Amino acid sequence: MFFNLHVNCKQYTKFPHQDSWEIAQDMEHIDYLHKKTNFKINFEEIELNKNPNINRMYNKIKYNVIRKIFFFFKVKVNGKREIINDYEIIQNEKFFFFNVNLNSKTLFDENKNQTILDDTFTIKLPFIFFPFKKIFEIAIIKHIKSQFLEDEVYRKRIHELRSRGIHKKYIFLAK
Repeated sequence: MFFNLHVNCKQYTKFPHQDSWEIAQDMEHIDYLHKKTNFKINFEEIELNKNPNINRMYNKIKYNVIRKIFFFFKVKVNGKREIINDYEIIQNEKFFFFNVNLNSKTLFDENKNQTILDDTFTIKLPFIFFPFKKIFEIAIIKHIKSQFLEDEVYRKRIHELRSRGIHKKYIFLAK
C-alpha cells in the first residue's frame, strides 16, 4: 500500500527568464554545484533539440546519478527528463521503492517583473512512511531551497558572462 506526497515550492529569482530557463535545463552542473546531494552523473541517452525555433537544449535525457540521501546514504538513481513545453521540465527518478516525479516550471511574473521557479515534487511512498510525512516535506523543501541558493550563484555567473557576450558551452550535449 502506497500514498503520494505532494510538495510545491515557488521561488523568485532576480535574474532574467531566459538565463534561468537555460540553467533549469542544464544537467552538467548537478554533480559539481550540488555536491551535498549528488556524487556522479552519467548520461545514457540524450535526444537533442534540432529545431532552432524551439527554445530548448534537448527534448529528453536518460541518466543515472549517485545521490546522497540524508547526507550519508549513497544510492544509484535512474532518471529521465523530458521538456514537455516551453519552460517546463518533467523529471522522474526511481530508486529502492521510491518513485519521485518533479514538475519544474520556469515562469515569468509580469506583475513583479521577476522569474519564478515553480517546483512540484510527487513521491510515491509505502504507507509505513505516512507518520513521517511532515519530515519528508520539510526535508524536500530544505533541499529545494538549498539548491535554489546554489543555483543563484550560478545564474549570476551565467548572467555576467552573457552581458560580456560569452555563452557557456555545454559539454554534456556533445556526448
